[in-house]
Amino acid sequence: MTNDEKIKIIKLRELGAGYMKIAKELNINLSTVKSFCKRKIKAGVVSVESIIAEENDELHCLNCGKELDNKNTPRKRKFCCDECRQKYWNTHRELIKRKNGRTVTCNHCHKDFIVYGTADRKYCSIKCFMNERFGNGKVCNTNDDI
Repeated sequence: MTNDEKIKIIKLRELGAGYMKIAKELNINLSTVKSFCKRKIKAGVVSVESIIAEENDELHCLNCGKELDNKNTPRKRKFCCDECRQKYWNTHRELIKRKNGRTVTCNHCHKDFIVYGTADRKYCSIKCFMNERFGNGKVCNTNDDI
């Protein structure tokens, strides 16, 4: 769904138009209109201003602000290059959407560390794994490799 269609849906809903009327007028699937309205409009997540701001943001790299060419891409680019992408996510780690993390205790050094998703990790670092598997059993003092 394009940003223009989203703006038209919001405006038509504000005028009191029903889902069926909006779907017919914009030639969009009825369930698409319903799900957009329920997820975005009713929750107060989206407004015409936020869509326009989002549209302007799509034109520039999130890291350096360089203008992007998103004309012939099905998935809109957010960054101009891999270097900008890496710099942005390294400085904005709080924005990364991760699966729920759980705390696990390392089998070697017995320190707690966080595992995300369904990963079944036993060691906090490669250093601990190598010491446990091939070392003489001594416990490492630091966990620099987490």
